[in-house]
Amino acid sequence: MQNEFSGKKALIVGGSSGIGKATAKFLLQRGAAAVVLVGSKLKNLEQAQEQLRPFGEALTYKADIAEPQQLAHLLSDLENELPEVDFLVNSAGVFLPKAFLEHTAEDYDRYHALNKGTFFITQRVAARMVKRGSGGAIVNIGSMWA
Repeated sequence: MQNEFSGKKALIVGGSSGIGKATAKFLLQRGAAAVVLVGSKLKNLEQAQEQLRPFGEALTYKADIAEPQQLAHLLSDLENELPEVDFLVNSAGVFLPKAFLEHTAEDYDRYHALNKGTFFITQRVAARMVKRGSGGAIVNIGSMWA
């Protein structure tokens, strides 16, 4: 296996399942030092951590980034407690499978709260990358539901 990500750390928002978890595995298999998985469901985070353990260090952080208080805690911890990251992957999503005409104001607000969380996490990580002067990469993943 190549070591193109050797020694690098990644923050993966929405990393406890789907594309986010697959991305974590991909990075660890290619030499990443650690991945930090952010997700809203503790059970999913624990399962992902266990599944990724054979490939490397997977840390977890429980937060629903669409909830203002949880987002504020995550943003604070990005400054003070979480490791510096070289890569940010935004893959969190909301899946509300219903017809367009059936969506409510609450659904609309949920989608926008998630986008707001993604925006401010990206802003915080980018500022830290600039401050360190080491650069990095930020990847935003969408789906057909977006």
